Amino acid sequence: MGSFCYTFQLYFDFSGYTDMALGLGLMLGLRLPENFNSPYKSTGIVDFWRRWHITLSAWLRDFLYIPLGGNRAGRLKQYRNLFLTMLIGGAWHGAGWTFMIWGALHGLMLSVNHFFRAQIKGSRLEAILASAPLRLLSIAFTFLCINFCWVVFRALSLDGALRVYTAMFTGPFSLQPGPTGGLLPNHYFQGWQPFALLILCAVLVWAFPNSREILQGRRDGSRPWLAWRPSRLWASGLALLAFAALILVSRQSTFLYFQF
Repeated sequence: MGSFCYTFQLYFDFSGYTDMALGLGLMLGLRLPENFNSPYKSTGIVDFWRRWHITLSAWLRDFLYIPLGGNRAGRLKQYRNLFLTMLIGGAWHGAGWTFMIWGALHGLMLSVNHFFRAQIKGSRLEAILASAPLRLLSIAFTFLCINFCWVVFRALSLDGALRVYTAMFTGPFSLQPGPTGGLLPNHYFQGWQPFALLILCAVLVWAFPNSREILQGRRDGSRPWLAWRPSRLWASGLALLAFAALILVSRQSTFLYFQF
């Protein structure tokens, strides 16, 4: 339960701050690159890293994976390069075993995903992903793998991660916030609210379009969900309202990904 709560808490933090960065950049005349594209709708770990923290993925590819040799020297060396790239990417997040293990897990999963993609090529892969049941199964399995890795990413120690993993397999309420190293506050484990929160988050993540699809449409050229565009007067009024909200807000909230 705690792992899933953290997964969505991190998702919406990153999604929101990405949109804020893009919007602030446009206000200053800067067009920043896209950095977040519904990553929990991914059909595999390869697809996930094309959608999550896109700028970091591009940096890891251009400055680590390709200089290491990329896929130019056969599959085994490609898998080695993927593993080393993600291991270094994990260390970039922080000097700790938890981040190293997180990077190693993603490197391993990327290698496995690339292996199976090489076995199922072209039209066969497209046919599999075009089938609704198989596509949903791929998305669900990918999400579970990502969620499994977020535990060690978020935990303050290996012992805390182990306690969360134990709770994941022994029951949703066997985990208490004390031994997890402050993974989640106590109210996440009380009453029906955690289930309601998870359902709401799941609906928003998988059933609703992302901000790009709402304003610009999908990459395939489809029409945006929101055809209306604010005038300068609307935009100025909304900016003033947002500024007032920032001034008047009293509750402090730390961006979970800020330290990276």
